Amino acid sequence: MFKNRIKNWFNSPFIKGMGSIFNLGGNYYPKRKILSDKEAWEEDYKALKSDWDLVGKDMWTAIKQFDKEHNINSDEIKRN
Repeated sequence: MFKNRIKNWFNSPFIKGMGSIFNLGGNYYPKRKILSDKEAWEEDYKALKSDWDLVGKDMWTAIKQFDKEHNINSDEIKRN
């Protein structure tokens, strides 16, 4: 019982965070792979594209919700 308490205490996020600040007990987090410039650009591109895709999806959801609440047909407006 006591061993589990100690084990859980040392594995708590707070203790890990404090230990990583002072680098007690070595590195807590794995080192990241060093990317070439091309790989870094590709990773950034993928992340930004994903973010903006979600923004676009949220915008369309909001537009549809607004249209529904105000009885507007956006499809008709887009065609004109």
